[in-house]
Amino acid sequence: MNPLLNPLTSIPLAVNFFSTPKRLHKLPQEKLERYRDKAFRKIVKYAYTVPLYHKKYRAAGVHPSDIKGIKDITKLPLVTKEDLIKNFPDGVIPAGCNKDEMYVVSTSGSSGKPLSIYSDFYTMVTAIGPFMRELNIFNLHWRKSRIAHI
Repeated sequence: MNPLLNPLTSIPLAVNFFSTPKRLHKLPQEKLERYRDKAFRKIVKYAYTVPLYHKKYRAAGVHPSDIKGIKDITKLPLVTKEDLIKNFPDGVIPAGCNKDEMYVVSTSGSSGKPLSIYSDFYTMVTAIGPFMRELNIFNLHWRKSRIAHI
């Protein structure tokens, strides 16, 4: 079955796409910063389950509990494109994930080095939402504009 036709998948995706941006725009600055810091801590904790990040964090002497918010981003070691390429496939999959149930997503390799990572369906579709909102806000056409996310 197409996952988009499954209400257990499509309803949370629709809620995420339509309600989250409106809700965040209405938050006072202090609450928005708390939300940002909580989301950042969650990402760091999740990254720690990925062998490549776990190894890098340990080598830098960083544990997820050391990260209180975005202000601590300088404590995190850099991960390069070469690190991701060198550790693909097993070093970039979080513990407990089955790569047979995931999708390989790759860059075009315009730099001469294509990059591949694993992603689940929900994450791929969720990532499209902010991209679509950016196109709309800045009146860009995805086929006619060069866009880089940094």
